[in-house]
Amino acid sequence: MPPNPPARRTAGERAAKPVVSYNFLKRSLRIPGLAGVRLRAGSFGPHNHSGLGDCVLIDLGKNFFAVSDSSDRDSTTSRKLLSEFATMLAGFSGFGPRRTYSSEALERLKRRFVRAGEKALETIPYFESCTLTAVLITRTHDGLRALLLHSGDSFLLMCGPDGRARQLTQNNFWMIGRAKQFYQIDLLELPAGASLLLATDGFSDLVFPEGRDRRAAAADLVGRLAPEQAADALVDRFDRKGERVDDLGLCVIRPEALKAGRARILIGGTTRAEEKTFEEKSLKGYYRDEYTVLEDGAGFMTIP
Repeated sequence: MPPNPPARRTAGERAAKPVVSYNFLKRSLRIPGLAGVRLRAGSFGPHNHSGLGDCVLIDLGKNFFAVSDSSDRDSTTSRKLLSEFATMLAGFSGFGPRRTYSSEALERLKRRFVRAGEKALETIPYFESCTLTAVLITRTHDGLRALLLHSGDSFLLMCGPDGRARQLTQNNFWMIGRAKQFYQIDLLELPAGASLLLATDGFSDLVFPEGRDRRAAAADLVGRLAPEQAADALVDRFDRKGERVDDLGLCVIRPEALKAGRARILIGGTTRAEEKTFEEKSLKGYYRDEYTVLEDGAGFMTIP
């Protein structure tokens, strides 16, 4: 049986809040119509048991989504950083997905959030580095906006309703740990019908049809599928089977579909021992290829 069996909820409760489900075998999280998350461990040998260095955090109570990629020195640094953000979000008052902001209020929120975020960066030691690409999505009187916080070679891609891709992050070599400030801070306009793709650099190992730009091909797929399906399809269709690949973490979001929830879920950033246990259980059939509904009111949940 998979771990974390779901608590029973009424049909009315399910309709009122986002339904979050997780496939423990695939490391795939789905929120129908709203978001999809997928992680895949790298493979650098037939018996590789290094930890999964990529990590994803979603917080439906604050509309916050982030990916992080640890350096080879310590695969858990990404989880340490995003755990700090999860703690910060839990105590970040005066903000929520139901609120609509004026431009002045949004600027004040931006300054508060950046200060709180940089305190989280300060907890990562100099020699334990990782990347960060994160968005805090808000409603304003002029439409949806996203506060982008970014450092390193993970990236954010906007997939327009016309199928066009636009990378919103700037490529850089700033790694959290060495750097105690964000490389890029932006307030982004989110056009109607747009989707967002956050991904670590393992995205470069996906193989798309010859002659197609990788990001354009991804945007086309994200535009045609529901977000929870798109995250899985990117890996299931285009991963390099049986080849040496880097860890991969990605999250697809449909901002227009956001609604209030309470789930705060952290996936990945595992130790060598945790990854070895996961692999052994997977080979023994402990995990099934099916989705288990996670209790939305469970608060902060960490999944290896």
